Amino acid sequence: MSSDKVDVNDKWLMLLSEALREGEDIRANHRYKYKGENLGTYLVGLKKKDNPLLILKIKEMGFDLAKTDRSPENAAKKFIKNMLKDPPIRKTTIQTEFNNSLLSKKDQLSEETVEKINRVWKERYNSERSWVKPLNTIEKILKWKEFRYDKKRNPRRKWFQGLTYMGDMYTWVYTIRKDEAKINSIIGVFNEKEKRELKEEGFPIR
Repeated sequence: MSSDKVDVNDKWLMLLSEALREGEDIRANHRYKYKGENLGTYLVGLKKKDNPLLILKIKEMGFDLAKTDRSPENAAKKFIKNMLKDPPIRKTTIQTEFNNSLLSKKDQLSEETVEKINRVWKERYNSERSWVKPLNTIEKILKWKEFRYDKKRNPRRKWFQGLTYMGDMYTWVYTIRKDEAKINSIIGVFNEKEKRELKEEGFPIR
């Protein structure tokens, strides 16, 4: 990341911190402004990017990046309309839209709307529509750190062990252990001791 990008992000994080201190009703949408600055637009852009370091900073500041002023029913109507487009939107793309706009809002939708989403999804993508929230990158990292320091589950205190020890974390950790770009995109959330341990265990950290 260039120094220019770091400076820009620092500016927005300082503005967000100030808004939080003043008790602002902050919104991640293009209409929200704070002190004349398009803070809402910045947050919208951040939601669309996979930047675990910035997202973790914002979580630590106490802001829920999932906030939006679009009502769940309106978001559902837009999502259904997108599912019905021809040619069909790629499944991975529409899945991302579902995760971002609807997955956490099932309890705020009518039964009819949920049923319609499930039915249209089945018709268009030939699979059942799951409403179980997958772990995001930050949650996976936190779960991984918990495993590293769990004396009972991980008596050898290793970052990477077999499937029997790691359970559903194994595949994700195995993948980033083989991918230099992936491990280095999240390495900033580890301290120096943890980085040394990961290197010793064969993670391709630069």
